Amino acid sequence: MIYILITAIILITLIFAVVRFLKERKIKNRQFKIKDKIKKHKPINSEDELRHYKEFIKRCAANNNERLCALTRYAIFNFYKDKANYNTENINKAVTLGEFMKKNYKDRDFYNDFLFMLGNLYCFNLNDFEKALETYENLLEISPSTKWKDVCRDRINLIRNNIDNREILKEYVTAEKHFENLEFDKTEKYLKKIIDENGGLNIAGNALYFLGDIYYYKYNDFEEADKYYSTFFSTYTNHPLKKNALYKSGEILRKLKRWKEAIVVYKQYIEKFKETPYVEDAYFFLGDCYYNMGRLKKAKNSFSLILGDYPDSKWTEVIYHKIQEINSKLKKSY
Repeated sequence: MIYILITAIILITLIFAVVRFLKERKIKNRQFKIKDKIKKHKPINSEDELRHYKEFIKRCAANNNERLCALTRYAIFNFYKDKANYNTENINKAVTLGEFMKKNYKDRDFYNDFLFMLGNLYCFNLNDFEKALETYENLLEISPSTKWKDVCRDRINLIRNNIDNREILKEYVTAEKHFENLEFDKTEKYLKKIIDENGGLNIAGNALYFLGDIYYYKYNDFEEADKYYSTFFSTYTNHPLKKNALYKSGEILRKLKRWKEAIVVYKQYIEKFKETPYVEDAYFFLGDCYYNMGRLKKAKNSFSLILGDYPDSKWTEVIYHKIQEINSKLKKSY
């Protein structure tokens, strides 16, 4: 009888050991897959998978593997951020985790992208414009050359200039949110509402400019885009985006082969915005317009100005070929 009891105890012990071994192997296999997904920046697909990621963080922390802890938290942040449109709870979870990451992961490769997304959550999902402003400014402070620098500056200017008109600002960022979701009809509806109800305010100018971009880049309706840019430029004379609108008008007129009108716009741009980075482009396209009209001497003069004033211009090689071609044509005409 005692042998049977001993045998039963041994069998039960073996069964428990096998079960524990299989369970541990399953966990290790799952963690290996999670580790692989994290390194490849693959998204978390479900709440059940999220639970395993949270368990994985505990193991990483126990092993003092801060790198994997950081990457796992970044994956969890992205999960909550991607679900932010569905409920407030996910937004709050994302920003709570985000504030922890903001303080502790400044040396991580993903930090710039993460900080930009955290700013977007504050701006678009919570309409907490003060926190959004603080986050965008923080990003520019620690990384002035970040790929997000232009967008951050635009958002900072938008918030600073319109923080006193909070309800209108909410409508504008709602339009941007619809735009990010490719809901262009809804974007247009909000922008036109802002223009109709707040004419004269700078944010209505932003809305006009935004509509121009939608028709230009999304609808490829150049004529309609130019109407919005032109209206914006003539109405909002002190708006910080006016140089962009004028330059884009020139681009559109050139694409429409309306050379004479494009020349007027490029000349205006060169006269008014001499110190901007795009002035050498304006000179080049001015020369290109003259060239397409057959006004070769005018074209050569414009191209030559770039060689004289901008010796390191990206257009230098193209211009040399253009001038050689123009000289050849001019010789044949004599």
